[in-house]
Amino acid sequence: KGLGIAYKHPLYVIGFNGDRNEVIVGPNERLFTNRMICKFYNFLDDTIHKELKAEGKIRYAANPSPCTARILDDDTMEVIFEEPQRAITPGQSVAFYNGTQLLGGAVINRVC
Repeated sequence: KGLGIAYKHPLYVIGFNGDRNEVIVGPNERLFTNRMICKFYNFLDDTIHKELKAEGKIRYAANPSPCTARILDDDTMEVIFEEPQRAITPGQSVAFYNGTQLLGGAVINRVC
């Protein structure tokens, strides 16, 4: 809204290019993805070493969605959802659950 762009469908911010000072816009379907890279993960159980199958939530009001979290290094992990999620947003958090039990969380760093 307010970008001065006329298009036949609503457009949404899908990314930024800071080097070129650009806002990248696209249709609603471009907001969906199933893979992200997260930083600063923290789990409540020390037995998680490489991979975790859980339900992930990328927003408070979102429904939990099955995902696999794979640790890449000491502070980075890859998360892949079984179904694409709408508007995964860098800087926000993802929480991991087993039913109602909180397993841990991480900060969303990059959408892939």
